[in-house]
Amino acid sequence: MMQDEEILTIDMELDPESEEFVSSDKSVSTLSGDNPVTIYESAVLSKNELSLQAQRLLRTVISLIRPTDTPGKIYTFNLSEYASLYGIKGKVNSNLISAAKALIVPIELPIDDGYATSYISKIHIKDNEVMIAFNEDLLPYYKALNNKQYPLINIKQFECSYTFQFYDYFILKLGNKDSCEFEMTIDYMRDWLCLEGKYPMYANFKKRVIEPVLKDLNFRSEETPFNLDVK
Repeated sequence: MMQDEEILTIDMELDPESEEFVSSDKSVSTLSGDNPVTIYESAVLSKNELSLQAQRLLRTVISLIRPTDTPGKIYTFNLSEYASLYGIKGKVNSNLISAAKALIVPIELPIDDGYATSYISKIHIKDNEVMIAFNEDLLPYYKALNNKQYPLINIKQFECSYTFQFYDYFILKLGNKDSCEFEMTIDYMRDWLCLEGKYPMYANFKKRVIEPVLKDLNFRSEETPFNLDVK
């Protein structure tokens, strides 16, 4: 490691008032903050430059996946419920279509020798109903019963697109512990977040990436009590 390489030490712990952040599988038939979002490690570690709306849509669809689902299942949810969950106002349809386009683009996952695939194969919005086909190759990984999960409400208040990746990564690092500390180089973050060439000065990177992520992660309200303390 070069001597001048920036390193960020991350210290985090569970909010003692919200220790049930990893939920068990629940049979939820409608879009709800209680829907369990499954974490798939290889997807978390893959490079990701999804927008805020794409991050939200991806986790919304994942929260609808159940262990008994068969390939080809179409996942549906109510458009108005989606808008209400995330506090989206205005052109919800166009937001979803734009997000879906990003999720259809191939991504490279570090699985075995690595392969490229997309998260979803198609989306259709009719009247107030959204219908999405999740990628059949990825479906088995999100159906695994031993995967970590958290309720959708945990991430509904995020306003920075990078926060979603950090949150999933932190949950993986935390595992079954109450707290942990680890290091990530700034170069690794730039590569992981597809920010090569952006924010070359650490002060700018901190202002544009680190500080917004920390603000999201440590946010508290009555509606979203959240569960991590990250420093």
